[in-house]
Amino acid sequence: MSSKVLLLQRRVALLTTLALLGACPPLVVDGGADATAEGEGEGNGDVDVDSSGLTADRVVAPADGLAVVSVTVVVVDRAGAPVTGRAVQLTATSSTTGALALTAPETTAGDGRLVARLSALRPTTVTVTADVDDGVATTRLGPLTVTFSPCLSLEEAFVADVWGPVFSRCIGCHNEYGLAVTPPTANRHVLRFPGDVDFAAHNVDVLRSLARQDVTPGLSLLLALPTGQVGHSGGVVIAPDSPEEQVLATFVERLRREDDVCGEGAVAPLEAALADLSLLSRRSTLARARLALASQPLSPADEALPLATDEELDAALVALLDTPAAANRVVAIYNDWLWTDRFTREVTRTTSGVNQLLVRLAAQFGPRRFYFQPEGTGGQQCDPATDVCCGEAGSPYPGSCVQPTAGNNAADSLAREPLELVRHVWSEGLPVDTLATGDFTMANPYTAILYGFNPQAPEWTFDDVNTAANDRAEFHPLRLRDTPANELVAQPGVGDRFPHAGLLTPHAVM
Repeated sequence: MSSKVLLLQRRVALLTTLALLGACPPLVVDGGADATAEGEGEGNGDVDVDSSGLTADRVVAPADGLAVVSVTVVVVDRAGAPVTGRAVQLTATSSTTGALALTAPETTAGDGRLVARLSALRPTTVTVTADVDDGVATTRLGPLTVTFSPCLSLEEAFVADVWGPVFSRCIGCHNEYGLAVTPPTANRHVLRFPGDVDFAAHNVDVLRSLARQDVTPGLSLLLALPTGQVGHSGGVVIAPDSPEEQVLATFVERLRREDDVCGEGAVAPLEAALADLSLLSRRSTLARARLALASQPLSPADEALPLATDEELDAALVALLDTPAAANRVVAIYNDWLWTDRFTREVTRTTSGVNQLLVRLAAQFGPRRFYFQPEGTGGQQCDPATDVCCGEAGSPYPGSCVQPTAGNNAADSLAREPLELVRHVWSEGLPVDTLATGDFTMANPYTAILYGFNPQAPEWTFDDVNTAANDRAEFHPLRLRDTPANELVAQPGVGDRFPHAGLLTPHAVM
């Protein structure tokens, strides 16, 4: 798998994790297989209220996070025959604003039935009624109550419901260095911290083994230990009869099941939910990819590409990933996360003109942090009496020092440094972990000067086209080190070099 694909996958995984933290879980319809409500009132026309009715049945949920029920209205006349073509007004009222969707025909079919679909995206309780034209007035069927409640996998439930109130108390001892794994109480019940690899899956596996051990028939060891019902070196961690104990007991009950699918009344397995889906054609897949990554429709050349096999599609997608447009899209995606553009001149002008990146340079790169700023003696200005300023005799920058262009370009270059690292990793096909372990930064002539380098330095690999537009865009890898124009000091294991760590160490991120 290419590093480009991995780079996107890592970013998508992060976005998915963040989305799940704030998103609503899949839902399940509570209350048994069916819900039924009969009519109310006597009815003045031809509708038999006692024989007509309103039912709701769970259906296989689509693969979009919705929970769906089929709502059926049955209209029968007083002779017991189905009433066809009869107008029905279905009404669904939700306890949660914006959580509900109801689609229904307007009249009954030939069998006297009207079938509607009721779906919910968030937990909610829904009241459904059906007003039927009975030929004289209106007969109401219902109300029918349907409850949509969260349907979480064991791992999701552990993170959302159980970790905070229960097991965050246990991790102090039950970690790889904790008291629970040292003699004389050494055991294998080692939990992982949030952020660790397989945090939820690993912890669920550990807890499942404890949940399925009984102290006495029906009393799980996992419930008995923290509540003090059996000897526990950590003592009573969860108070008996507390809300935390109830949370733990519910989770233990699920862990003890052989086949847990979000508890009672769950939606069908994923295979069933995806049964009616079909793949896009290869040409359509390429069109979607080009639109997502390059914001472009298919070109005539794309339309002419042979895409008879998956291998040919793979080759077309790889070629798309190598385009500058795809690199720009990936950089934009990472900027949505890092938001280092908040330090560019457009934003800093709205915050009293103070550029926070120049403040952050003070500790190690202070001598030149105001080099590109307008000359003056106040605030973030370059004082010719104490500083070397751009354009003075002997100043190192070979390009134009005209203000405000020079100062703006320097500020923008510092802000874009992390994003240019993303672009470099993407464009050069470097390992994805370079984003966290790379021992260099990305610099252009503006930032190289700020960091203390001169054109005579061996690291100065920039071209001689010193226009503002060229210098602003010309980013090269650079390892920062001690120079006569900065204040870096030797550090253990690093020497006189700056301790780079990919995206973790640029000033726009720190």
